[in-house]
Amino acid sequence: MKNRIVYFGLAAALLFSLCGCAAQRGGPTSSAPGQAETKPAAAGTAVSAQKDTTAAETSASVTEGKTTASTAAGRTGELWQANCDDFISLRKAANHDGTIGKIPAGETFTLEGWSGAFAKVTYGGKTGYVHSSYIKPADSGYFADALSTVKLTDTYTYEQMHLDIDSLARRYPAALSLSSIGKSEQGRDIPVLKIGSEKAKYRVFIQAAIHGREHTTAWLAMALADYWAKNDIARYGDVCYHIVPMSNPDGVTISQTKTLNDEQQAIYRRDKEKGYTSLGMAQYAAEWKANALGTDLNRNFPSGWEYVTARNAPSTKNYRGTEPFSAAEAKCLRDYTVGNDFDVTISLHTSGSLIYYEYGKDKTANARSKSLAEAVKKVTGYPLQGSSGVDGAGYKDWAVDVLKIPSLTIEVGCGDSPLALRELYSVFARDLSLLPTIARWVQTQN
Repeated sequence: MKNRIVYFGLAAALLFSLCGCAAQRGGPTSSAPGQAETKPAAAGTAVSAQKDTTAAETSASVTEGKTTASTAAGRTGELWQANCDDFISLRKAANHDGTIGKIPAGETFTLEGWSGAFAKVTYGGKTGYVHSSYIKPADSGYFADALSTVKLTDTYTYEQMHLDIDSLARRYPAALSLSSIGKSEQGRDIPVLKIGSEKAKYRVFIQAAIHGREHTTAWLAMALADYWAKNDIARYGDVCYHIVPMSNPDGVTISQTKTLNDEQQAIYRRDKEKGYTSLGMAQYAAEWKANALGTDLNRNFPSGWEYVTARNAPSTKNYRGTEPFSAAEAKCLRDYTVGNDFDVTISLHTSGSLIYYEYGKDKTANARSKSLAEAVKKVTGYPLQGSSGVDGAGYKDWAVDVLKIPSLTIEVGCGDSPLALRELYSVFARDLSLLPTIARWVQTQN
């Protein structure tokens, strides 16, 4: 289809020269309710509504004779509860100004919608906003009902991912197939799950955990694959979803084990000497974003690569590499993307609860990405963010700028990466309608 023509028209330039989350990444932090709270950016006014038609049509997911977890606008209209030690503040707007009440730990309320880092709720006759990091569904069977294989965890390992992939393939052989996009710098396989027919009219690419410490997104990608393999995503159209849950398995392993090899310890010492970090080695490893060689994979794509100059040597983050696509994992993503002519790409990151949708000067490509972002915003409540003032050289930047594919970076969660376990409840709920939303959007474009 169209994207191969665009790419090969630029092939010579890419081979000669050959986009981190940009400075955009690394979202706001938040302390426990009832204590001092760090303020995230104001979320804007838009709230995903329960009666939004895109979400409402996905609310009745029935399988094996019973209704599974509702996907209506992120489980709005249902009872949720305060998931905290003491209380959460009820505020008059989707920001940290103007407290109008408190919701004690364990108390229930009705979820009305989502707005950036906040959830709109009704409690005790008052409607206001609470921080989305500190709530969970009152239904104790939330994940057990929704997922057949993937379990709730804030440390979703490479090994567990492979076990879950194998389990899903055995459980849903007609809906799901497996392949690989290649290997990491340390030789780890990078699997891809395909949900839907490989002969489908439309192809959607979802990649997660390109940054090591953002491994919550690997869990989210697998949870979405589990849910929609179970709940017949094919009914939303002739679309095949290609899902790479862990684009950077080496970096994820470093972050989760908090362990550095000799070369990585040398990187740590150099970063400390240059004043890039004051952390101890274990915490530095926990916050590792790069691949095993110290290249930030989301700074290793050609769109804006020449402007990424924050660090000139391997580091835990922000080092762009010796040239675009110098990292094995970036090459894998490039080759798989070009080889499959995708209609949409989605990159899952943490954190900030927002959507980045544009890059470069092509007005048509950016307009299409914005249209897609607005559709996703309706069901997630994530506000849109342009590219002004942020670094490039990320995967999404390249996909939009070079391949002209409508593409988004979706930043999930609100706290520091790696995200805390308590954030997974709201993250899963508000992103659950992502696949059918993309399916509807892409079918209206052609």
